[in-house]
Amino acid sequence: MGSLDRAIRNEAVTLRANIFGHNYQDYTEYDLTVGAFTSNGGGSSDICPLVGIDSTYGGPVTPTVQSINSLRILQPHFGEIVQMYIDFFSIRSATDAMGGLGVIFAIGDFTDDNFLTPRTSYTFEELAASWKKISGKDYPIYMASGGGDWRMTGNRINLLNDLYKSDSPRFCADGFNLIIAFTNVDYTQLVGPINAGAGTNIDFEFFRLAMAVTGVK
Repeated sequence: MGSLDRAIRNEAVTLRANIFGHNYQDYTEYDLTVGAFTSNGGGSSDICPLVGIDSTYGGPVTPTVQSINSLRILQPHFGEIVQMYIDFFSIRSATDAMGGLGVIFAIGDFTDDNFLTPRTSYTFEELAASWKKISGKDYPIYMASGGGDWRMTGNRINLLNDLYKSDSPRFCADGFNLIIAFTNVDYTQLVGPINAGAGTNIDFEFFRLAMAVTGVK
């Protein structure tokens, strides 16, 4: 754990940040191919369009990854979030997407201010500015060869720097809208994976969010 963890360890509680509708009926805390459907097997979660699910787990589902993808992340109604980070993620593609694909993460908002309808339309500049606050980088996470496929991977991506605080008009008490967006290799525009050559061969293998909350008695 990092220095911030040590400083707040006596006060803060570490939690897994839950993706809306993801029931975590899995054998690890990472695997997205299980639990992307709600427990009754009928309704789909926010993660469902991003993963390939076979009929064993309520599918079949072919990934429909877009240039901009929203995940509603639940947050506690009490206490203050002092850490929120992507612990680990892996996005796999069976093709190299012409070597022209990158991924960034950003904090979005909602069209109705009540968590039900995440806003899904953003400019490249909006998302790049949020990614800059989160990562400090002016470039995306690029696709690289590994394990027989092509992957984009990352860990310990700190989202806290761009999360809306309670005094912001864009703050929502129920949770926040995490944007996963794909860009071209030159980092000048948003592109859908299908337009970059990946097509439906791209899907999310692993994705875990972790947070720490303080101020809860």
